[in-house]
Formats: sequence, structure tokens, C-alpha cells
Amino acid sequence: MTDIFRYNNYRQFLKDFYEEQKALDKKYSHRFFADKIGLNSTGFFSDVLKGKRNLTPALILKFANALKLKNDEQDYFENLVHFNQAGTHEEKNSYYNKLLAFKKVSVDIIGKDQYEFYKEWYYSAIRELLFFYDFKDDYAALAKKLNPTIRPELAKKAILILEKLGLIKQNENGYYRQTSALISTGEEFKSMNVCNFQTSTIELAKEALSRHPREHRDISTLTLTFSEDSFEQAKLELDALRKRLLGLAEKDNKVDRVYQVNLQAYPLSKF
Repeated sequence: MTDIFRYNNYRQFLKDFYEEQKALDKKYSHRFFADKIGLNSTGFFSDVLKGKRNLTPALILKFANALKLKNDEQDYFENLVHFNQAGTHEEKNSYYNKLLAFKKVSVDIIGKDQYEFYKEWYYSAIRELLFFYDFKDDYAALAKKLNPTIRPELAKKAILILEKLGLIKQNENGYYRQTSALISTGEEFKSMNVCNFQTSTIELAKEALSRHPREHRDISTLTLTFSEDSFEQAKLELDALRKRLLGLAEKDNKVDRVYQVNLQAYPLSKF
């Protein structure tokens, strides 16, 4: 039987379960599955598979019974459904942490390392710092290089995570340096991870107003009026700026500090 602990998307699990049953019994159909759950509409199951409909708490239990899930399998399925269907960032993080508690689930399946990387702002900061800063094993010094500073044990944990993800490695002289590897995360976790990272850097941006003198920061705001078309054009302009900044950083051979650049645009009126 299809192993629920191999999945981070319950809809994909349902699709694979259905195909497995269909291969065993050609008579197995959406109607047959709907009858087992007690649904009058066979189209509902199809809509769930396509992401057009969600499962209610009552239906989650009925689905779990129809799938013949037991104990931990049923609990995992329930939390996975809530995670996939979460309407807020806080809910998604809450159910994700519940998924982490299941011992049978693979770390690769739920992307634990990637989740942790995006959760803490100083992981990416340290990775960028190692582009020019010579570090071997002095975690206290490394921690003090960040602004704001962090505890040495957090710096050590960051190095372990970055090395495990293949984002840094020691060179022939024993110094840690960036690799060209990029962090990869599945679509189920991408939005959550990015939101966690953006939340932490936005908090830092707020603190930067009082932490850093004006000459060391550049924070400005605009309140504008846009049509749908002009806002789409504004997003293209912001994307072009991001690319120019990346190019500027890549060409600079005299780097000596790490900066966080946040570009923010959001509506203040209904449309």
C-alpha cells in the first residue's frame, strides 16, 4: 500500500492511492471511493484531487477510514491535510511543526533543513559573510561579525546547517567558503519558507531605523496610486532593479560587509 509518510501533499497521496487501487481492480472508480465515504457526488473526489475543493474536518476522518489508515498514519494524514490547506502563514508553520514530530517521516520529504535555513536570517548572512571573511573555528568571533550579533552556539549551528546543505565547505587552507550550490525546496514548502525568511528580515529592517546611522542604511517609503496595469509594470521595474543589484554585487571585488536589501510593495486600498 502507498506509504503516507512519503508524502508532503495529501492530494498527491490520494492520486497515487487511487491509481494503485485502480491497477489492482479495473472496476475501482471515483464513484466507488465516493460511496465508501458516503458522498453523493462523485465529482467531489475529482475536485479534491485537482485542488478545487478542500476536505472538512469531518471528511478528513472519513477519508482516513476509507484509506484504511491506522494510528500514526491517520494522525499524519490529518495534519498533512491541515498543512496543505492552511489559510494563514501562522497555521502553516503550526501544522508543519506537528509534521516534524512524526518519527517515520523522512527529513527530505518535509524539508526540515531547508525550513530551518529560511527560518533564521543569520544563516544566509553568514553564508554571504564567508565570501570574504576568513573563518575556521572561532565561533565567538564569527558571531560578533554579524549586526546584530548572535550567540556563538548559534553561529556554530549555522555553520553545521550550511555545511550539511552543501552551501559552504572548507577549502585547502581550512577556511569555510561559499559553494555555488543553491538551496532547493518543494512547492509545498517554498511559500512558507520564503515567508518565514521575509518576516525575519522585515523585523530587522524595522530595527535598522534605530540601530544604524543614516549613512549606513537606505530606507525609504512611497505611497502611490496604481491601476492593475501600472502595478504590473511596477513589479517589472522592481524585478529589473533586483537583477541590477545582483549584477553589481557579483562584479564587486572589494566586498567587506553584508547587506540585507528588502524591496516591498503592497496595496493600501481595496480593488
